[in-house]
Amino acid sequence: MKKFALYSLLALSMGFAACDEVEDPTGTPGVNEPEAAFDFEAFKLSSPIVDNGSVDLPALNDAGTKTVAVVTVDDASNLPEGYDLQLEYEMSGTSDFADVRTLPVEIVATEGAAAGVVTTADLEETYEDIFGLSETPQQVYTRVAAYAYNKANNMTVRIGGSSQFYSAVNYTLTPDPVFVLYTPGDSNGWNQGYSQQLSSTNGKTFQGYAHLSGSFKFTSLPNWDGTNYGDGGAEGTLSTDGGAGNLSVAEDGLYWCKVNTADLTYSTVYISTYGVIGAFNDWGSSVALTPSENFLVWTGTVTMTEGDEFKFRANDDWAISLGNSLDELIDNSQDNLKAPSTGTFEITLDLSSYPCKATMEKK
Repeated sequence: MKKFALYSLLALSMGFAACDEVEDPTGTPGVNEPEAAFDFEAFKLSSPIVDNGSVDLPALNDAGTKTVAVVTVDDASNLPEGYDLQLEYEMSGTSDFADVRTLPVEIVATEGAAAGVVTTADLEETYEDIFGLSETPQQVYTRVAAYAYNKANNMTVRIGGSSQFYSAVNYTLTPDPVFVLYTPGDSNGWNQGYSQQLSSTNGKTFQGYAHLSGSFKFTSLPNWDGTNYGDGGAEGTLSTDGGAGNLSVAEDGLYWCKVNTADLTYSTVYISTYGVIGAFNDWGSSVALTPSENFLVWTGTVTMTEGDEFKFRANDDWAISLGNSLDELIDNSQDNLKAPSTGTFEITLDLSSYPCKATMEKK
């Protein structure tokens, strides 16, 4: 999420001294120390979202609203001619912005002033990245970084300097509802109530772990009265036809499942091992955990030093891993976990629902 929209500001002129800043290949503006500062004292941004207010994504999506105005450009009249305005919208789950995410901003013309908007989809994705797959409203902390960009000489200037932010507000973000698919089959006696659930916030793309054995299906309800997904004929495809055959796996065990009900496709990855890897073993091979009889709970003992960063990963490979927090373990999260203290820990990894959870009990 590191792309930035440009907004051309017309009929602007002002003398200024250039700085030696560049834009790196990722698209994130580089911020070097300027030789002489721009005079941007009149530059003003504000937030259309009030402090301690709220943004309700389900209500916005129900109304067909796909974007949210997060910043108002009150005055950019002193931006030099030939420069465009770029904005970064930063969001964090904590007031110190220790763990921050950046959302792409599109600047659009509105009556009286320009506005920076982000999509509801990006807000939902950022919520899930910070807090995991959940329906619980959460307090988020936001701020805006502004840049002046000259395309002709590829020069980018951080307005106000590297520590300057605008429109800092916190508000309650209500995420989209979580949808589920059930996984009845041979492993659970074809009983949805005993099967694992795959989760989704958009009702189309589902993911989660399931204990599978032999034949199974996906169902939208905890019974057979909803939409039932069986074999679509070609590998990795689904059918909602009532006469569709069962899906199947070759081996009894744990599987990482992904389903797209819009495209009628699915995938299952067999999980032969789950382990812990981190600073405590120089990020070498995973320390294997031992599975329960139904493969949903994995336990093991690991010795760590306080602050050691680590993650869980499957099959001693990085294709499937878990990070973020022990209470909200998210697939392929960019955030590592940290040992709370120094010692030997009995680790329990619970994959029975998604987001997953883990505990660390000091021995």
